[in-house]
Amino acid sequence: MRAKSSEDNEDIQTKARVIEAEFTDEELAKEQSSQAQKNSSSGSSSSSSSSETIGTETAGDFIRKQKELKADEGNNIFQGASEEIGLIEWPSTGKALKTTLIVIAGIVVSAVFLLVVNEFLSRVSTEVFK
Repeated sequence: MRAKSSEDNEDIQTKARVIEAEFTDEELAKEQSSQAQKNSSSGSSSSSSSSETIGTETAGDFIRKQKELKADEGNNIFQGASEEIGLIEWPSTGKALKTTLIVIAGIVVSAVFLLVVNEFLSRVSTEVFK
């Protein structure tokens, strides 16, 4: 069963990389076309230098720029929080219950251990300081 979850994780990571690559390619193409339109309206001499800059821009730079632009749009913080909550993979009821029972069992075992140690130290101190 562990191998299956490992394979599932790898499958999810692969899908995430593919989606990110598609997003980057689409957004980069849009950015390049908008830059080309701006450059064609401003003149042909600046067009060649701008296209070289776009060609050397890395995907990380582009993603960073897109995130900055998105942050500058002034999105509502609650809207962003609700989007993030939608991305969370919530545990199933069974898994949550199992984890809760493990935590409760750990607390009970710790409490019993501390009670035993306390009783032992109490008896030792009673005998020593009689």
